Amino acid sequence: NITLGAGNLEKVSALLAGKEIFSSNQSSGQFYLSYPTINTGIYELKVQFVSSSTTGSLASVAGVEKYQIWRKWILKVDVDPPTKPEIIFSNVNGFLNLSWKPHDKPNFVSYTIIKDDSKSKKYIVINDRKKTVFIDSAFVGGYKNNITYSLIIQTTLYPQPYFYSDVYYKNFDLKPEFSFSLTDSIATFKFEPTPYYGALKDYKIVFNNSSVNLLNANFSGNISAKIPILFGCQNKVGFRVHSKYDLSNNEVINGEIDPTVKFIMLEGYKDGMLLQYNPTIDKNIGYYYPNLYFYDLSFKLVEKRDLSKLELSLVYFPYSGTYVYHKSDLTHGYYDFVIDKVVLTSSSRAYQRFRGTTNGLVNYSTNLGQSNGFWTYTTAVQDFRNSQSVYSRIVVTPKQLSTSVYCIVSDDGKYILNEKKEIYEVVGTQANLLGIMPVSSRQVDFRKDKSNELIIVNNLNISIYDINILGFSRTYVLPKPDYSGYYDPQTTSYLFCNRTSTDAYILNIETGAIKWIKICPYENYGLINGYIFDSKGNYTKVL
Repeated sequence: NITLGAGNLEKVSALLAGKEIFSSNQSSGQFYLSYPTINTGIYELKVQFVSSSTTGSLASVAGVEKYQIWRKWILKVDVDPPTKPEIIFSNVNGFLNLSWKPHDKPNFVSYTIIKDDSKSKKYIVINDRKKTVFIDSAFVGGYKNNITYSLIIQTTLYPQPYFYSDVYYKNFDLKPEFSFSLTDSIATFKFEPTPYYGALKDYKIVFNNSSVNLLNANFSGNISAKIPILFGCQNKVGFRVHSKYDLSNNEVINGEIDPTVKFIMLEGYKDGMLLQYNPTIDKNIGYYYPNLYFYDLSFKLVEKRDLSKLELSLVYFPYSGTYVYHKSDLTHGYYDFVIDKVVLTSSSRAYQRFRGTTNGLVNYSTNLGQSNGFWTYTTAVQDFRNSQSVYSRIVVTPKQLSTSVYCIVSDDGKYILNEKKEIYEVVGTQANLLGIMPVSSRQVDFRKDKSNELIIVNNLNISIYDINILGFSRTYVLPKPDYSGYYDPQTTSYLFCNRTSTDAYILNIETGAIKWIKICPYENYGLINGYIFDSKGNYTKVL
């Protein structure tokens, strides 16, 4: 702003380092120095005014006499951006501490810390350039998702006043471990305590409608908690860490994390899946229409095959070998899963009994109908691969007489037992009679892993007969009646369960040893390679 006593203002100029950067013919005004007009450095700034002369001289009258006045400043300019912000993390008295280098230039406006927990973002604005520390009093670790932190420095610089740090990912793995004992139905959690104990309210194990709180009492070593749950039940089990504070230090934050610890579930498992171990390929095989599943010994799914073209209604796996036998109302046959070959045989008869063996033998029994007042029954064993008959028997009885004609064959195809208790040994294409087995029940069957033994399981005991001596071998009294059994050849053990009881037991038929376990009632269970399965595919080691 300039006031003239006489004369006329002709020009106002601003020069930076001798270069004109502004001009005007007004007696007042303003101008700005900004990027890219000016960069960091030391400059001379000169503002000068030119007006006409009023002395009355000839030069003045001719208009060539002027007045020129000016003012000068030395400018020390720093418009360089700050270095990239960097956050340094540390643990101070059990709290997560964030620190950074100060931005101590006059163009400072604020620091902003951004905390992102994947659900929401929190912004902490600091206007004091000397305050370069932030304590997160809510951070405890153990989160399902990492917490991210970033820092923004805001300045008055133009056109980019904001400067950003990298994004930092922070968490602390509490390493929760889950173990379960079927013997006492106790689950045990172990985990490492958080080093950020200053922010910790408690740890909480949540199961079903109850919970176990572990207060901030131990900051070193492992912490463990025991809870009673039943295998096979819909156990809702979670592990949580709670913080005392929110970022304003006056609220309790609940449910920072909630990972559910579950029993391992078999991939691809369906309720009612047929599953058993096959020692020939050293894998576990499962079938649920229309797929055939192959699992390794750790129950990892390694292959799945679509067998929908077979239209299967019944499937049988021998204990070993490479065949899967199948039967529907009108067809029966086998599938060789090693060479991926399907054999179908049409049949107009619906076999009441149909089972295949490791070596390609199948047995079947059926009622051929009546004629002239007589029923005709047949039972046979033949080689499915070449239709060679190994054993056959036809019985014709008057219509008024009820009879049952059948035979069963061992899984390895070595022995045949018929309803008359006759035991045959298969040699080549012949079945040779060995004698009479003194079995007393139609519930008799061959032992899958040891075909020279016949087993009868009833409500009170297990009776075992030895074909080598054509007689009784041993018996085991069952500790509780009304239990159904599931045999696991790999552990030579039966799993006995009652649908209304939480008590189950495992009996080894070689040693007679019994192990009691706890399970959820009203469930279906199986035992494979020492692992117990429920109908949902959950499993855990029991032997």
